[in-house]
Amino acid sequence: MPIITSPWVEIVLAFATIVFGILVEKWYVSKYSIAFNAVNTIILAFTLDASQIITIILLIVYAVIGAYSIRSKGHNTVKQLFGSKCYGSLSLALALDQLNRSFLTRSILALLEQFIPSLQILEQNIVVFSWMMIAVVVFVIQGIVLLKSKRSH
Repeated sequence: MPIITSPWVEIVLAFATIVFGILVEKWYVSKYSIAFNAVNTIILAFTLDASQIITIILLIVYAVIGAYSIRSKGHNTVKQLFGSKCYGSLSLALALDQLNRSFLTRSILALLEQFIPSLQILEQNIVVFSWMMIAVVVFVIQGIVLLKSKRSH
């Protein structure tokens, strides 16, 4: 029997990736980081159950777009979408879904559906909704870190 079960290892790795993104990728996401995250996204896709084929396809598409962004001369803002903050948020959303079927996200969604009934469509895409929620929180934390680092200089 393992000391730590798989979802908990994935959660710890996701948090480590997010912290790396917040502390190291403040202003710039390197092409190596994007490539690493793209490869890990594909690996992550293949760890899912085969019945999640749409999620698997979307993850592979996300990874391919991320890999393509390495070659583009576009703004760093677009590349942030493929950096460690977004990839860490994605892997955390998938790990939480595996751990407890996204219980907290489902609860938040149920609350929001009382005010916006059209959000029911997100129930079939709970991992995507979780990813968006986690990413927003991560980028807010990033903003706070940036503000505090500017004030200290």
